Amino acid sequence: MQLTANWRELRSIYDWRARYAPTPSSYVGHALRQFSLVREFLPQRNALCCDVACGTGAHLKALSILGFQNLVGCDVSGEAIKRARSLLPAVRFHWGQQEALQICADVILCFLPCFGRTRSEADLRYLSSLRRMSSPNATLFFSAFTLEQVGALPGRHRVRYHSSLPPIESDVIWSAPRKRIEIRQRVAGKRVSNRIESFRIYSHSELLALMGRSGWSVKATLSDPVNGAELFVLQSH
Repeated sequence: MQLTANWRELRSIYDWRARYAPTPSSYVGHALRQFSLVREFLPQRNALCCDVACGTGAHLKALSILGFQNLVGCDVSGEAIKRARSLLPAVRFHWGQQEALQICADVILCFLPCFGRTRSEADLRYLSSLRRMSSPNATLFFSAFTLEQVGALPGRHRVRYHSSLPPIESDVIWSAPRKRIEIRQRVAGKRVSNRIESFRIYSHSELLALMGRSGWSVKATLSDPVNGAELFVLQSH
């Protein structure tokens, strides 16, 4: 598996998160709520659906419950892929970055509430790679927080995963002038890694422009019923 330097640094955090997070099945109900919101945009049940940040497989499991069988999952965390395979043994999984996938997907899932990691050029390449692996008129479901939403958050707050054992906590630090969110995570009171996850937050208009430049047209913008992020429904052009 080939990973860029940035993903190699973050992989250990994602492996840890997948190892200690609640069971994948506990998130399936959340995923079903998201799909109920975009029900009218879901394709025929024989469509090829790919989750490019599948984690432990909750969204793919939800799609299988809805009758979809042609499913592919991708994630940079080997630990997440291991748990996803135990949940969905019949699904094809790819351990690595989605750029290596040779598929022509009808539906792409990208539920990354904190999306921007580096410069806008790198994020443009990421969104463009999703377009290259999609069929004509493919649908992309993309969930992300925007600057307008996170600007209302307190500058520093703590998120606790109550159903996890041992307990997991995240310190979330929001800097409006820098347009960034930083996340530090601890398990059982101990910091997991010295590596701090840092995300760039785009405004609504900036994100729409980035999507347009990468080959996607917006069909609908909704509010994600799970976390309040913006849930974009896009079509390839």
